Amino acid sequence: MKWKNFGELKIITYGREEQMIKKMDAGKAIEGSKEYSSAEFQLTQPRILFQFKIRKNAVEPMFAIVKEGSKSLESLKEGEIIDMTYYSQDKSVPAERKETRVKYITNGNAVGFKGHYMIALDIDSGKKTDLNVA
Repeated sequence: MKWKNFGELKIITYGREEQMIKKMDAGKAIEGSKEYSSAEFQLTQPRILFQFKIRKNAVEPMFAIVKEGSKSLESLKEGEIIDMTYYSQDKSVPAERKETRVKYITNGNAVGFKGHYMIALDIDSGKKTDLNVA
């Protein structure tokens, strides 16, 4: 039995519940990154949608992995704000369109993604639009 503090709330945990809370604590990240499973944005050349899986790690709460030579790399610049549509793993949750800043683009070889680039993303939490996408 252990006490667990959640701000003003204190909870006594026993065995399995304690393990579940530890998993929940370990999974916490910056708002936006854990609730979405994928995202997309429109490329400038050619005018098509680029879709990607949202990833996270201990260092970066939200990023995408893009293969070297991808047309999407030509459309992305560090510091640029892009209108992206985010999708939840839960299909009953509507897609959301959010302005997203490209924090940086780095070679993925250093972080275990040989032949790819890592694109760190940051959602502008003040701007979002719910979409009814089927």
